[in-house]
Amino acid sequence: MTQAPNHSARGGGSNRRDPVAMILGEEAAGGGPWRLLGLVHGTVEERAIVAALEARLATVNRHPLGGIPEADEVRLALHTAAAQLMHPGVRATLLEREQPGERRGTPAVGPDDGEIDPVLMAIAMHGGVNERSLRRIMMVTGVAGQGRDATASEIQRRVMAYSHRHRGAMPSASARGVHMAMHTPENAGASHAKASVQQAGTPRASRSKEDDPGARAIRTIVLTALGVIGSASAVMVGVMLLLNQPTVPPGGSPADSSSPEQQTRPKELYPERERSALNDVLKTPEQGEGEAPAVADDAGSVAHRIAAYSTKIATDPEGTREAIVRDAGLLSRRWAQLAADELGAAQDAIVECLYRAPSPEIAGAIADAVLAPSTGTIWNGDRVHAELWRSGMVLRLAREKDFPASLREHINELGAGGLRSDEVLSFARGALGRLSSLPAEMVAPTDPAGRYLPPTPAQAAEIADGWAAWRRACRQLTGDDAGMHDRLLITGLETILAEAPEPASDYGFGEPLKEIVLALSWRKDSIARPWLIASFSSSELSAPDLELVTRTLASSSSAEGVDGTMVLAPGADELRRLELRDAYAHAWGLSDPARRDELLEAWRAAAGSSGDLAAVDHAADEHAIASLAGAVTKARLNLAASMIWAGLIEEPALVIRDPGSLASGILSRVSATATPQRLDDGATDGSWGVQYMVAEQRVPDRLRLLSELSRANRPPGQMDAEILVAEALRGSPEAVRSTARDLMEQWSQTPAVLYAMLEDCYRIPKTRTNSILIASITMGRLPSIRDPQWYSAVRRAIIDQLLEVLASQGPDRAIDLLAFELQRTCSSRAKPSDTVLEAPETTSAGSEGNPAASPPPQASARGKRRGGSVDELQPIMELESQWKRSAGALLPTGREPVSPEQIDRRLAARLALGNGPVDEFAAHHLAVVELMSFVISLEQPLRAERVREILEELGAARRNAHHIFEQIEAAERAMLELWKIRFEKGVA
Repeated sequence: MTQAPNHSARGGGSNRRDPVAMILGEEAAGGGPWRLLGLVHGTVEERAIVAALEARLATVNRHPLGGIPEADEVRLALHTAAAQLMHPGVRATLLEREQPGERRGTPAVGPDDGEIDPVLMAIAMHGGVNERSLRRIMMVTGVAGQGRDATASEIQRRVMAYSHRHRGAMPSASARGVHMAMHTPENAGASHAKASVQQAGTPRASRSKEDDPGARAIRTIVLTALGVIGSASAVMVGVMLLLNQPTVPPGGSPADSSSPEQQTRPKELYPERERSALNDVLKTPEQGEGEAPAVADDAGSVAHRIAAYSTKIATDPEGTREAIVRDAGLLSRRWAQLAADELGAAQDAIVECLYRAPSPEIAGAIADAVLAPSTGTIWNGDRVHAELWRSGMVLRLAREKDFPASLREHINELGAGGLRSDEVLSFARGALGRLSSLPAEMVAPTDPAGRYLPPTPAQAAEIADGWAAWRRACRQLTGDDAGMHDRLLITGLETILAEAPEPASDYGFGEPLKEIVLALSWRKDSIARPWLIASFSSSELSAPDLELVTRTLASSSSAEGVDGTMVLAPGADELRRLELRDAYAHAWGLSDPARRDELLEAWRAAAGSSGDLAAVDHAADEHAIASLAGAVTKARLNLAASMIWAGLIEEPALVIRDPGSLASGILSRVSATATPQRLDDGATDGSWGVQYMVAEQRVPDRLRLLSELSRANRPPGQMDAEILVAEALRGSPEAVRSTARDLMEQWSQTPAVLYAMLEDCYRIPKTRTNSILIASITMGRLPSIRDPQWYSAVRRAIIDQLLEVLASQGPDRAIDLLAFELQRTCSSRAKPSDTVLEAPETTSAGSEGNPAASPPPQASARGKRRGGSVDELQPIMELESQWKRSAGALLPTGREPVSPEQIDRRLAARLALGNGPVDEFAAHHLAVVELMSFVISLEQPLRAERVREILEELGAARRNAHHIFEQIEAAERAMLELWKIRFEKGVA
């Protein structure tokens, strides 16, 4: 493989290194075949030559570049060198011409030849004329797609040109490699016999002085090469005959357009599989003049190309960038077709390209291509795959702490800065998280005006393709976790039922809904069974959509115990829905009337005892904390009632067992942990900071100390916090700064860290990353870093947050914790079947001793500062919407104590008079009570008068209340009384 410097062995000039020197080293490239194989000059034992060949090939296979095309050239040169040394005549000639100390090129090129013909190389690389070599020949000659005649002519021209160019010369390594790959021992023996006969027929006297054994060996090799070329020419003639078959006219038969010889001859030359492969190559689109040959865009080919880009980006950055941008878009749509190891290798290759990018601009362009957002108006399969790829790669790239700061900041911007410090940074975790949120966007209206329009047949097919891709991704990313797989499918199914337009089948969601129902596991231990039973009592799911679910389940699934009679009618009322719910529960063994009656009796007893509380001293209880604790206790009992109504048995039993344990646990914990307000209370003593300062510039020691602090059970003290904040905002290198930033976020709601930020705020570097970090910690909105008032806004946000955290860690912390639990119960009551409860003793002690794991104490404070955000009122508004849907399905009779129109007017008036988020919460809370009274008075018309009395008692209690928390407790008490009336209906 001897070649001039900076000359490509594959044709065309380039500045790449010699492949042998690049893979085996300069020593191997600097001599003859012995040095190429790593042998002592003059070695002739065949066993030693074969062993050296195998060792060199193993070295090439293990090399990081062993998969690139240049490595195949090295393998070809190794085989050629071994063949030369094992041939006695060639070996003798080499021994005469070469001395041990001489430095020669690798023996891969004959005289007057500076390159290896790619046609013969393709045949040699792939072991002869077969499917793979034909594909390779079509690609390297640039004739694919130009028509059959042009293809055959070009291949024949290249072979004949090579024959004339090398006639009479010593065969090159590629020719000898082709000889080794194509010719059988019989053919080789025939060639040698012919040479021997010719030599024997020449009189000894007529032989020249130079006709020695070495010359005879050279002539033998030349004749062998000519035989190879002749065989290749014959093969190409066969190819031409195959390609020049007359085209069969439409409706005609092959016998009408060609002779029997023309039909059978190509079949003798090529098996059926090779002919089909050749036809596939010839079917590529027509290329314009000057265009590059078409490249395969299947997932495996794209992943293989990406794996090779990391070695090329340094020498050809612009070309490699364009190739990565193109292939990253293809891979984002086809990654689901790859095996797990191939997918991981492709991701690692992209990361390596980002590390090796010669400039920030090229690295940024690659990141833009990899994290490009999905586009389109309809969520088809390609768009779903692209979005999941983007979400997964955001976390995968965020795992790399050694990226340059500018690249990390750019990736954070592309990922919308939504990473948490405790996030599991992996592709699977990012894609799984997006799988659960994607259905809500897939059912959103595509019309710019926000309207749902019936799709065309083509659009309906795209919608079905998108949901099919989503289902396949659920299966691929969850693996063997059947529970997670069913939970994801139920998320998509419930999203279609609750948020898609009705009926779903008219808007392209009918077929996806059926497929999800059939993909669910309806086995005994599956969560699908209790979900469906709870869905019958959910006002979010309409009867027509449930009819589609039950009909699919009864007619097309293998669910146990389900027959054709268990289908919900499209116009079924609530009573019929509950009856069918009981039928499914009985068929699946989830119905236990005795257990349900026992549970109801326990609930009634707990609801009655909840009012037997000691009188509250309002003068001593300045902030009405006891009233808020009572409201939380009653709210948990109302949650248990919602669960019982939804058909759940085991979950509400946890609440009924001790409904007041949660509130009392919060009060006792806050009372026990109340301490004087000092920044270092319960924190580290500063010894860590001393060790960190001693470490100075030793980066491994600093990283080790930061890891030790992250594993500590106590937050950092004031001295340690100052060092930590300085490293997070100004530390170097990037690995130290990133680790310190994650640790700072972990303890961001401790006074010491916030005070250290306040002291350091005047010299914080004005970077986008620091601005995002401070905004996430203070939960405020900061101006642009180019704004002159940026430092003032940062200082103000830190001060506000520090004051809130100091206040929340005092005796009034109980208010924040109880308010958080009240919000959580409201959200759970809106969707009781989705609620996951813990044992009371676990819940009451969940956050003790670990401020980072506590419920956000700044929740209510954030609402105070912003004047009441939608996020803070979301739980109670969800509960209100749930009861509004129940009320909308009923017709007023005039006997109900309040109408929906009156409820809306009263709510608007209370919101107008309210001041702050607490007043807004109380207004929506009262609207829930009134909506419940409307629904229950229509369900129980004989008890409408009792419902009216409950509302009057609530009005009196609100007027006599000393604090708004007492009004909230009175509203929860009224809900308990309304639930008692509803259960008297006899259907639980």
